[in-house]
Parts: sequence; C-alpha cells; structure tokens
Amino acid sequence: MSLIKTSECRKCTHSTIDDTNKAKVIVRCDASGKEYIYGQYVECEVKKTRKSKTTKGEPNGKHS
Repeated sequence: MSLIKTSECRKCTHSTIDDTNKAKVIVRCDASGKEYIYGQYVECEVKKTRKSKTTKGEPNGKHS
C-alpha cells in the first residue's frame, strides 16, 4: 500500500484545497470523491495508476 501525505495533493489536478478555516484545512479529491484533513497520510488511487504504467526494470518506464 502506497501512502502519500495530503501536502502532495497540491501538485495533483484532481484535488481542491479549502483553507477558509485555517485550523482545519480540507483537501477534496475529485478522483475518489473523498475529503481529508491537510497533513494526513492517505492512499492515492491516481498515484497508483501512474506507477502501474511504468515498465519494470527501466527507470521511469523509458525504453532504450
């Protein structure tokens, strides 16, 4: 199981960050339809999909 910190969600196009309440920043994931608290470790379905597309044995899925 691959976990990421919700701070990495800032880079993702599927996330929306609601920081109107600075004490409790909410990260919404459009891909999974879930809400998380900023700073929490979560399982990312999008990152799993990207990782599975790479070719084993070759760095970053590049072929020679």
